Amino acid sequence: MAYRVLEVTLLSAKDLKNVNLITRMEVYAVATISGDPITRQCTPPDPYGGRNPTWNATLRFDVPPTAEEAKGGCLHILLRAERTFGADRDVGEVIVPLPEVLTGGGLGAPNMPQFASYQVRKVHRT
Repeated sequence: MAYRVLEVTLLSAKDLKNVNLITRMEVYAVATISGDPITRQCTPPDPYGGRNPTWNATLRFDVPPTAEEAKGGCLHILLRAERTFGADRDVGEVIVPLPEVLTGGGLGAPNMPQFASYQVRKVHRT
């Protein structure tokens, strides 16, 4: 079965909550399709941006070709702050339904880039 390729370029984030008390945040993004660890991809951390990181990193994902298989799926982006001592800390997350990012790449304009901006939300762990 042929899969579609979803290419996502993560540009930047603005006004993130500072989760480091002493040092400047070095934020990176961890992106997955529906939280599946097999699809996990990361941007390099931005050592200079602090609360306003910039990555301009392009990630490529294989996505099921039909809407039925992608239904309920999402592009999950977790923002984390790299730490020298201790575990990295979650800064926030963005969850985008797959149908929202897969529309517009159909027969009419398969290579036309789409630009979107999303609100970073507090991470909710269950």
